[in-house]
Amino acid sequence: MTPSNIYQGLLTFEKQGKVHLFWRSTRSSTPGIFSVESSNGKNFKKSSGAVSFFRVDGTKLALGSAPILRASMVGTKTVLSFVNSQKEVLFVAPTRGGSWKVIATPVELHGPTVCLKLPAKGGKKSRIIAFSARGMRVISQGSSLRDLEQLKDAGDVLEARRQGFDTTALLPLWTELIPQGILLVYSAKNTLGRLTVGAAIFDRERPKTLLWRSDVPLFEVPAHVASDAALIGGARVGKYFFVYLQSPGKVVECFPMARYWEAVQKNKRHDFVLPPRKKGVMIRLERLEANPVLEPIAKHAWEAFATFNPAAITLDGRVHLLYRAQGYDGLSVLGYAVSQDGIHIDERLTDPAFVPSRAIDTKEGRYPYVSGGGTGGCEDPRLVEIDGVVYLMYIAFDGAHPPGIALSHISKANFLARKWRWARPKLISQPGQIQKNWVLFPKKINGKYVILHGLSPTIRLEYVDDLKKLGNGKYIESLSSHGGQGYVEARRLRAWDNIVRGVGAPPLWTEHGWLVFYHGMDMRDPGKYKVGVMLLDLKHPDIILRRSLEPVLEPETSYENGGHKRGVVYVCGAVIKDGKLFVYYGAADRTSAVAMADLDTFLQSLLKEEAPVLKKMNTKKIS
Repeated sequence: MTPSNIYQGLLTFEKQGKVHLFWRSTRSSTPGIFSVESSNGKNFKKSSGAVSFFRVDGTKLALGSAPILRASMVGTKTVLSFVNSQKEVLFVAPTRGGSWKVIATPVELHGPTVCLKLPAKGGKKSRIIAFSARGMRVISQGSSLRDLEQLKDAGDVLEARRQGFDTTALLPLWTELIPQGILLVYSAKNTLGRLTVGAAIFDRERPKTLLWRSDVPLFEVPAHVASDAALIGGARVGKYFFVYLQSPGKVVECFPMARYWEAVQKNKRHDFVLPPRKKGVMIRLERLEANPVLEPIAKHAWEAFATFNPAAITLDGRVHLLYRAQGYDGLSVLGYAVSQDGIHIDERLTDPAFVPSRAIDTKEGRYPYVSGGGTGGCEDPRLVEIDGVVYLMYIAFDGAHPPGIALSHISKANFLARKWRWARPKLISQPGQIQKNWVLFPKKINGKYVILHGLSPTIRLEYVDDLKKLGNGKYIESLSSHGGQGYVEARRLRAWDNIVRGVGAPPLWTEHGWLVFYHGMDMRDPGKYKVGVMLLDLKHPDIILRRSLEPVLEPETSYENGGHKRGVVYVCGAVIKDGKLFVYYGAADRTSAVAMADLDTFLQSLLKEEAPVLKKMNTKKIS
């Protein structure tokens, strides 16, 4: 970042597409504060310019030995804030001469502060909102209808939690208006004293109303960074939010962090009245006490943030999982784990098993889509084995184009030997369309490979002679089956799944039909992904034989209603082993879990629409 360790970083912020770094030398021979620019947020110019701060009366202003500076955009103006030795908050703004001058000293704010201007709307005047630290455990909010000088303390809006990543040292880092509301990015420390970053969203009309707050850290200082490192700022660069850290005697370091808050769903209103809910008999899967079976590992940068939505396949008498893993940069890769009993993980690799090559030609720019908070990579894998070949189908997203379906394969022998010699992935869905939730049947039907690429308004299948000939101009045409909404089925407005999101795990062969799990939502219970099940005809899988009248799995536990995307259970893998049904799913886009049932009981209950009697199994978590 900076050329040597004699530089002390003071502040980073973005302005007009460039990242500015304020620094000063630790040597007395070169006093003063300087500014240097970067066009990409990583590589800064060698030449620096002097920076001066002045009081209202024109005298020079000293920042002190360890200032905490913060940058804000108030309307179109960049404003900096810091706290002086008298515990006063000073706002400074740039002058025509390039220096910075004090423009306000609000008397009711006393800690590091960020602020923004809410534009006038609906006859209401514009106003300024500020977030300010109060001690070590509280962030308060200030408000003014006039200017920064008139900011009044409006009360506490964010408190440190007793457990988790933000138990102390809460400091505002950045604020801005986003479609969901007022975003606040803040730093904190966890129970181990490690520096972390979280975010919260407040209502635009009622700014003190908290709409959402991250349950997990969006960034945690890596182990190689000193525990006394200081966070000197952040900046929006492309699809990332860059975090800048300064350790004593070290150069300034930069870490990309995905803008996970963009995946937070806005509450949607419906202009029609739903008919009364038609209920049926519950057919439930049993959650295991071992859950979550896969959790992030902080020391592995590639899976430090999330490990979820696992694909599953039975080979050689064991259950093999390929799970979606994310680091704090939001890039999705696939990790590998294996289980003998289908419940407890016997082994888990320390490196990814699949890192995507380019299935979509990447161009500059950013596609306005966030999936699971990710910035790109391979998402939501599905696995099947046919005639000694393991096929991997996943969502390919490069950050610049709509996400689509990609297909790769590997020999069964190489898969079991963990020689990850995957074939170069190909995009098989139509370029330029948002496509998700496609699966490959694990057996050929009438001598052809079959791809299920839609459930609503009808079952949509593609019969293929040779999978290797897909891609390179030969694409499967489908409805734009996701797009963030799913399909609303008018004929199912009374059902629990009046919104169909798409298929979950690849179909499972049973003597009664193809067992297919799928994702649905109920407009009466917005924001929650639930899992249903269908039974399709073995020879003609476009025919639905049975469909569950109630979800077989819905978010109920803390690990399903916490995490990154609350209220989501998302199935990508299911297997049949020793007469038992194992369903593997992502919980809140954060961890992986498993639910079970006796297969015969489950099927008979589906056929007869009766609730199954589930046997208790050895499901306890191994420490």
